[in-house]
Amino acid sequence: MYKFHNKIKRVDWFYENYAKTDDFLIDEFLKRVNESYYYNSAKLYSSRYIDDIQEAYSSMKEELKIEDTKNNYNVVNIGAGTGFDYNILKNLNIQYDSYFFIEPSKDMIKEFLSRHNDNDDKKVVIKNNHFHEVLDDLRNKNNKFIFINSVLHHVIYIEKFLDDIKSIMNPNDILVIGHEPNNSYNPLMFFLNLTFKAIFTSALLKKAPFLKVFYDNEVKSNERWEKINTQLLDEGVIIKKMSPLTIRRIIDYGVGHKKDWKRLNIPKDYNEGFIDVHDISKYLGNEYKRKFYITYRHFGDSNGNVVIESLNNIFKSILKNHGTNFLSVWKKF
Repeated sequence: MYKFHNKIKRVDWFYENYAKTDDFLIDEFLKRVNESYYYNSAKLYSSRYIDDIQEAYSSMKEELKIEDTKNNYNVVNIGAGTGFDYNILKNLNIQYDSYFFIEPSKDMIKEFLSRHNDNDDKKVVIKNNHFHEVLDDLRNKNNKFIFINSVLHHVIYIEKFLDDIKSIMNPNDILVIGHEPNNSYNPLMFFLNLTFKAIFTSALLKKAPFLKVFYDNEVKSNERWEKINTQLLDEGVIIKKMSPLTIRRIIDYGVGHKKDWKRLNIPKDYNEGFIDVHDISKYLGNEYKRKFYITYRHFGDSNGNVVIESLNNIFKSILKNHGTNFLSVWKKF
């Protein structure tokens, strides 16, 4: 269960242990870490296994009959990234009158523009801002389709973020939160996940120092962590190097189902927990009804591995609520 309004959070521990606190406040520390991470990682987001994600969204569209709406949507895409979400809606043929592409990272937007020729799509409005900076542009829009894909687990101050979302939602607006970690992931499934990954994938081999050199993506990933640390040390943002896991748990702040955060030995008082779909529903309140919920990737990201992909397909029918990722839709009444 997530502890809303916890006085201290994991992020405070990261800040106290790694930041040059005399020169940088916590918000600036987080901004610099995020900027360095996405500058060195943006291109890595252009290639990943997405078939199961698209299938989940197709199920959402079919069950909710989203295309049958009488009026086109005003899409609010928060954390639009390099355009993955944009492509999802295009593939689903969801019609819109406006598409607010909200993304704070210039590097992500640059990557999006390099791969999309959207001169014909005059409905797209790119906002190189944080979400809270554009609220006034969105409040008076009706029939909103608020689309948040693979974003919530990056948000540290969940309460403020959800409050901002509620502040722009009008009756009949839709909130879609997708490809988020299922932090209620079953411990038995977690054990089976690790077991099957060890047997049927190269996950363990990639961790062996003398074999890493044979995996190009692993080499690029290792170089990325070194570049991030070097940049932050040169800029005087941090006082010592951060491990890849530390950086990852600052960036992917809300990922709890992997349990790897425990290796960081964060004191209990600093741990506010990890939010799940039930926590979100509770915080949104009675005006919001959950209309759709699905989980997938019961054995994690298959990355095209046939065995893991087959297991994922089998178990999504057997244990529907026990995948590693979820997609959920709420409607305001």
